Amino acid sequence: MKQNEIVFDKVVSCEEQKRVETLAVKGGGDPEIFSQKAGKNVAIAIDRYCKKHHLKRIVHGLIGKGNNGKDGLYALEYLAQMGYEVFKDLGQLEKRGIILDALYGIGFHKEIENQEAIQVQIANQSGLKIIALDIPSGVNGTTGESSNTHIIADHVIAIGTYKLGHLIGKGYQTYKTIELVDFGLDKIFFDQLKEVYRVIRLDTLKEPELGKKIHKYDRGYIGIIAGSKGLEGAAFLSASAALKAGAGMVRVFADEDFQLPLVEAVFSQQTMDAFLSHVSKLDVVLIGCGLDDTKKELINQILEYLIDHPKPLIVDAGAISVYMEMPRRPFAILTPNGSEMRQIKGKAQQGFILYEKGPPTWIYNPDDPTPYVIIEAEERLATAGTGDLLSGVMASYLARTKDYLYAAALASKKILEAAKSAKGPYPLATDILKQI
Repeated sequence: MKQNEIVFDKVVSCEEQKRVETLAVKGGGDPEIFSQKAGKNVAIAIDRYCKKHHLKRIVHGLIGKGNNGKDGLYALEYLAQMGYEVFKDLGQLEKRGIILDALYGIGFHKEIENQEAIQVQIANQSGLKIIALDIPSGVNGTTGESSNTHIIADHVIAIGTYKLGHLIGKGYQTYKTIELVDFGLDKIFFDQLKEVYRVIRLDTLKEPELGKKIHKYDRGYIGIIAGSKGLEGAAFLSASAALKAGAGMVRVFADEDFQLPLVEAVFSQQTMDAFLSHVSKLDVVLIGCGLDDTKKELINQILEYLIDHPKPLIVDAGAISVYMEMPRRPFAILTPNGSEMRQIKGKAQQGFILYEKGPPTWIYNPDDPTPYVIIEAEERLATAGTGDLLSGVMASYLARTKDYLYAAALASKKILEAAKSAKGPYPLATDILKQI
């Protein structure tokens, strides 16, 4: 694996998946073997899930008539061989365990009605964990549109590739977690699958390595222009996160009356003269966290300077609107939230990488027509200040990797892990900061 290499899984349309599977069968592939392989790997994934969540070794099948149902039957067969008590219907739910949803697969495109709708409602209301095979039944695998009645899954075991319906429309809201398993498609055919998006494998990302003999400046010198009156916390959070993520030095350009309990950082006035006196030494510039409309002139001056004197640059929050209004822009990565995206949509994406905060999180690179996506979600990140943490961590990694995409992906991983480790059901940004 190369340094800073992004390992990803393909996201395809259902039509593309079927096209290549047809090619594979014409090339000698056996659909029955594909089903057996899928069933076996699904069974292994279910066993792993049950062990992780300490669930009873009992599986109730919601089995359909198509290929998805066939894969589900093979999964039940393998689970029985592994010592599970299995049922091919929902008639014994009082025994507890889990439900395997294999009613419909990626070919679903109508409404779930009549007896099938009743079975789906029984599954959803059972209180048992539901694992969906390939995609929750009732969700269109290409559009993400859902039937009025559809499975709400705790976990999805996707076969071969992620499908568009896992990410777009209502599809993303119909499950909590997802994983991929192989079904035996030969690499020569797998390589022919034309992806629409690329899901980043966060587990493959590695922290930047440092030499045995280093100086603090070797770990990155970050300049952060952040915080306005009443929004001083944004400067504290972004600077603290940059330091916690490994930056060797952080200089915060802040108003004179700031009272920030951060003795590890150094401070300068939030003026253009102060910025110019230090910019030559900075490895990365982060601008925007907690900057309000009174700072627009300063933001514009700094960005104008960086057009002809480029530095690795992250533009967040209050600086995004100024950046987008510029006729010429320094190259940067923008990190907007949902409301800030309205300032960007419909405008030509030239001269910047777009990191659209999720979930899911999308990364658009103007030099690559295929967007990247981070499919993992952590609802506890939905709290004030976590965007500032993300920007600070990203700045730290950008200083050491010099790679925008890798720094963005690695920052996502770091923040997700920190949120999962934070104590309590509703951690504050400062609680998450402690886990970085």
